[in-house]
Amino acid sequence: MDAALGTRKLSMVSPRQALTWTVVVSAVVFVLGYDGWQLWKSRPLACDLIKQDCPQAKTCSAPSVEQKPRCLPIADPARATMNLPFELKTPIRCAVGPRDGQVHITDFDSFALSLSPSSPKATAVVASLAGQAYIVGQTLRILHEGGYYSRYFPLQNIKVQNGYVETNTVLGELAENTSLEFSVHYLNPETAPQVLATSEAEGFSVPFYLHLSLDQNGQKLSRDFPVTEIECGEGSNFLFYRAKI
Repeated sequence: MDAALGTRKLSMVSPRQALTWTVVVSAVVFVLGYDGWQLWKSRPLACDLIKQDCPQAKTCSAPSVEQKPRCLPIADPARATMNLPFELKTPIRCAVGPRDGQVHITDFDSFALSLSPSSPKATAVVASLAGQAYIVGQTLRILHEGGYYSRYFPLQNIKVQNGYVETNTVLGELAENTSLEFSVHYLNPETAPQVLATSEAEGFSVPFYLHLSLDQNGQKLSRDFPVTEIECGEGSNFLFYRAKI
């Protein structure tokens, strides 16, 4: 009796219904397979920090120094061109460049520069652009438009307080035989003031243009250099200066 009932129920499924179910199941399998393929393709790719072997328009960096690096899309450059954060006629050399594979390796410093004055004496550090200054210890951050901020570390004898500073304002001093860690970062513009005022959290390091002069007086041979094209390293003799603005 039960077998006969089961046979009768099966016979009630028409060819059209069977075809409909086949199409539905096939579509579900296709969608799940396609979504899985897209997730697999979009997974972060492992990369080598020194080789920077990511595909075009991506950069190799790590979430922290303890974690493994992976490829991430390169962020849009800062909207405003930055000025060299030193006074006129101060010769500067780039000791360590961005994405060097050893120092600037995390999401929060990958596009930073280590800038070294050629003089062994303490050197004044000035605001690259105008904005709202936030000070935490030896770190000073200046919030500019659009959620971008410039970062200066380590400073001593800080000359300003939390508040608005103009371009070229003396912020403090860089100790003798010390490099300035200079970088530009991005935070959500709506929350950036609160984040910078209440925490030491950093936004993502972003590429930027640096307005430099190859002339000591800052009047000639000046142009905007992409941060990734500035010659850096121990063997570099490339000296540059703040350009007059």
